[in-house]
Amino acid sequence: MFRKLRRWLNQLWQWFKGLWSSSPSSFADTATTWPTDTDYEMRFMSFLEGVDRGKSQVLKEWESLQQEHSEEQWIAWLKRFGQKVTQRSEPNEELAQRLIRLGEVGCGELGAVAKAIGEQLQPASPKISSDEDNPQFWFDRGKQLLDEADQKALEAFDRTLELDPNHYRAAINRGNALMNLGRHEEAIAAYDHALELNPKADLAWANRGNVWFDLEEYEQAIASWDRAIELNPKDLETWHNKGIVLGVKLNRFEEALSCFDQTLALQPEDVQTWFNRGIVLAALNRWEDALESWSRATDLQPDFQDAWINKGVALQKLGRYAEAIAANQRAINPS
Repeated sequence: MFRKLRRWLNQLWQWFKGLWSSSPSSFADTATTWPTDTDYEMRFMSFLEGVDRGKSQVLKEWESLQQEHSEEQWIAWLKRFGQKVTQRSEPNEELAQRLIRLGEVGCGELGAVAKAIGEQLQPASPKISSDEDNPQFWFDRGKQLLDEADQKALEAFDRTLELDPNHYRAAINRGNALMNLGRHEEAIAAYDHALELNPKADLAWANRGNVWFDLEEYEQAIASWDRAIELNPKDLETWHNKGIVLGVKLNRFEEALSCFDQTLALQPEDVQTWFNRGIVLAALNRWEDALESWSRATDLQPDFQDAWINKGVALQKLGRYAEAIAANQRAINPS
């Protein structure tokens, strides 16, 4: 799995349940089991990419990570990762800043370990001055305040831009603060300003799309996400979000399917995407293919109750009644 605006996923499931009559079920959490440190690293790096999106979003993603593996497993891996990266001779300032930022956001012991690793990766970095004429001081202050005191964060980013009018990351985070405050039109203007400063800032395009989604301007959202994807074709969250909007809001199922296929090409073991892909295929009456997607989901997560329910429906549609009964029994007792 990866970064997603998960508040949309329940809409997809509730929408699709209306396609048939079946027993109500809860929306199951998902998990995957990956065997190697490389897999952990890929997932964690995707997580770190969103560390500037605000505390609440980061903490939601941390909850998602713990559905995939326990907190203890993540911390054990992160310590191994830290030993590896701190032994390298070449500096990695960007990684260091993201790890330190994660520690500032929270995430308990994981954040503390991440921050310690980040500080080791930049031992020679000078301390940020508290001088009120230092734009970096105000930018860091704004990031710390984001989600907890958004008005004060906004003021800090305003000060950053007064001191450094070309600080596009401050403009992006200013948009995030405005979004959190419910000032959607101003948020879009902030992202537009960031894009004037750096037209290749894919995060600004992605967040701009998120605001358009909240405004229920879905075509505008897709247009922004398309630009984000053009700049960063590996943006898993944006591929997935686009797929959900195309499927749930616009009934453009073939295009939604293409988005989910692209997501899976980048992350083949994402359980939730296999599940959602099956929903779109069922909406297209492609029950054999839907069954295959849900079977993939249950292969990856055998206790995925909703996937077993859907498999039962698909098998019934295909006239395979004995297998449908067996799938329904697994839904009742997925373990």
